[in-house]
Amino acid sequence: MKKRFFQLVLTAVLSVSCVATGVNVSAAPLSSEGYSIEKVSHPERGAGETDGILSFDAMGEESNRNQSYVWSCVEHGNYIYLGTCWNPISGIYYRNLKNNLTKLFQNRGDENPAQKAGTVATNILNVVYNGNFPDGATSTNGTPCIMRVNKYTYETEVVYIEKESSAFVNWNGYRMAVEYNGKLYFACAGFPTSRLLQIDPETNETKVVMQKTAENSGFANGIRGLTVMDGKLLVSLATDGADPDNMFASGSQLPQAYQNAIKAMAKKDVRYKDANPRMQGVRLLSTTNPEDVDSWSVIANQETFDNLPACWIRDSINGGGLWDLVPFNGSLYVSMVTGKTDATTGVNHKQGFAVYRGDPKEDGTWNWTPIIGDTSKGAKYEFGLGKKESCAGNLFAYGDHLYIGGYNDPMLDLAEIGNAGDFQSLYEDLKNPACLNRMDKNENIELINDDGFGAASTQYLWRFSEYHGKLLIGTFDIATLASGFTQLTDGSLLEMTPEEFSQKMTYVKELLQSLKKTPSGAALTAEEGTTEEAVTEDTVEDAQENIQENTDADNTADQAATEAAKDQEAVVTDNTNAELTDTEAAAIDQMLDQLDEIETLSSDDSQTAAYTQRTKPSDIVDVYLDMVNNYNKYVKPILNRLNPDLAQKIENNVFNTAFHHFVYYLGCSNIIHTQEKGCDVLISSDGVNFTTLTRNGFGDIYNHGGRAFIPTDNGLFLGMANPFWGTQLWRVTDGSENPTPDKPGTDKPGTDKPGTDKPDTDKPGTDKPDTDKPGTDKPDTDKPDTDKPSTPGTTDPSGTNNGTTSGSTGNNTSNGQNGATTTASPKTTNANRTNKKSTNGKVNE
Repeated sequence: MKKRFFQLVLTAVLSVSCVATGVNVSAAPLSSEGYSIEKVSHPERGAGETDGILSFDAMGEESNRNQSYVWSCVEHGNYIYLGTCWNPISGIYYRNLKNNLTKLFQNRGDENPAQKAGTVATNILNVVYNGNFPDGATSTNGTPCIMRVNKYTYETEVVYIEKESSAFVNWNGYRMAVEYNGKLYFACAGFPTSRLLQIDPETNETKVVMQKTAENSGFANGIRGLTVMDGKLLVSLATDGADPDNMFASGSQLPQAYQNAIKAMAKKDVRYKDANPRMQGVRLLSTTNPEDVDSWSVIANQETFDNLPACWIRDSINGGGLWDLVPFNGSLYVSMVTGKTDATTGVNHKQGFAVYRGDPKEDGTWNWTPIIGDTSKGAKYEFGLGKKESCAGNLFAYGDHLYIGGYNDPMLDLAEIGNAGDFQSLYEDLKNPACLNRMDKNENIELINDDGFGAASTQYLWRFSEYHGKLLIGTFDIATLASGFTQLTDGSLLEMTPEEFSQKMTYVKELLQSLKKTPSGAALTAEEGTTEEAVTEDTVEDAQENIQENTDADNTADQAATEAAKDQEAVVTDNTNAELTDTEAAAIDQMLDQLDEIETLSSDDSQTAAYTQRTKPSDIVDVYLDMVNNYNKYVKPILNRLNPDLAQKIENNVFNTAFHHFVYYLGCSNIIHTQEKGCDVLISSDGVNFTTLTRNGFGDIYNHGGRAFIPTDNGLFLGMANPFWGTQLWRVTDGSENPTPDKPGTDKPGTDKPGTDKPDTDKPGTDKPDTDKPGTDKPDTDKPDTDKPSTPGTTDPSGTNNGTTSGSTGNNTSNGQNGATTTASPKTTNANRTNKKSTNGKVNE
């Protein structure tokens, strides 16, 4: 199957480009729900143009484009400090494609298979996304950075870039940030080394206060959770248990140069106190003085959490481990990824997230109680709150509740498309979009919304924040990413073309019709379908020829089937059992109707109507599964009684792997066609009823996530996730802002002698937006009459997360969100709430 997939994708590379490019329009100011919204980073740049936040003089346009996300943020003084993520998505795709293609070319005996695979992988991504992705090959040369932006002038400055990058150490970016005792801390994700950086905001001097290096290349080494509680800094990480002083002591097949580089990095690892340092898995650490290694202590580990955290790269969310840490109601709540992949079979056992509550004791130890997870071990609620698709839970304290936002891990689904041509996992995630729940102080959980706030493509309630007493949520929308796969050559990346799909249904319908008319002499067409089709291993140069060959085959398929039908007949051996009962005839009629409906739903006209009218068609997968059930329960016993060969021939045609994959491809395509591309930004006064600031990434479909929120006295800043053209910084205001700079007129980048730990870049700190008098060209602020919730939200300071943490999950109030749209396309406004306690959670457009 994998060979077939790549043969057809290579053909597609040479034959078609199917994802439209962005429209180059500058980012005009917007307004929504009484808020004014402006793009403060490169406002002259629009969708489909190289973007970013830094000056292009500072790091270059291509580097700016590869700074894909504002992954973390924290405010200090006149500045907001931002940590970026380097080229995460195209890098994943590129590496997966290159690895698979390298194996294919090696097996064919091609010269320079790895080099050739890299070229072809780049070409495939260019075709699928029409050049809108940065070069995936640059993903292994990551130079993410920490920058600061003056929140009054919007001037930017590079604060830090990792200086120890090499061919063997890859830095992904800075996932979390927090202020603690006047210093800023950024969690750097990398492989095989991850770090916790300390920045002195008075001088911008940086130092590494925590570092872990992995020996096992398959282990998801990383620092993820970061928060402050009871005057202590808390950090979660994962470790493979390697001894930093004896790396590769048992031998290794890895190149010696790689071993030497990793050994050198490991020598710098921080040796915190650990009663079981060789244990593989997660650690939760606590400290009152991050610079003092002796102050670090382990307060929980893998065994504390019943060995649930998934820590291998092959696992859900690349081994997300301890996902989020949030203080609430005097306790610490810890969410974790639990879905694991079998190392032998490669099968991912998708499982929902778990949450544990930690309560500190006077002696410094902690009590841990499962809240969500394994009910046989005392958890009150089942994994993922009953949804296996919800692989991670993002936590945020707002008012008297702890909010829990789901994450479905669609990136794992998209990898399955490339690896096996299998769309089923993506389909199941689209049918079960991200959920929002909340828990009160008595740990009673209620469902707020379970339909992605009306958008199937909302796969992640990514970031939470609070601004002027209101709750905000930024989402991750999969529509732009998924459309590349669901539109590619109308499904010909799979094992059959649309014509072949239709031909097989025609074959089965003719068989069933003849069976119904004359059971004792049912006409059969020739055997056609097989579960696995023999594939010739064409070279890239032969792919163009395949286009014409496939076209010729499609044109003659129906003729061949018709001629074959004349050649074979099935003879029923026992005529005494040949007549159909009324119930049996009805079952066959139903299957015929189901085949007709599947064929209709697979037509171009059906999909085009869904796209242009934004209507939701009947679900082809539901019809298919109903047909499978009808066949197994009623039709198959009839065929087995009359002639078992008939059952096998039907199953070879419409119940094989290729047909199954094609149906799920169509199911995904039909859903994606109805979705509006670009992330959502939601806002609520009561935490239940939400209105929207944007439904389409502020008019840019490549803004697939609202990632980092920074509430300030000069508005709410929002850092976007844009893996196509580079991250952006937006600002939202409601007219009540009262900006008060610490040092009016003097506190500007480049004037207060920032620290010495700077990268060697050209002219850092000179990035001024091309606007006249930044901050004065505001959009219309007439505050249109809107359908806002009438109940204002309230905030309990004792229940929030100290207001200083920022990162990949949403457990803090220092992360803000900004943005609105001129028009908000409806994506279903009422929440679908079944089988759980629910509220009236909905979106008011």
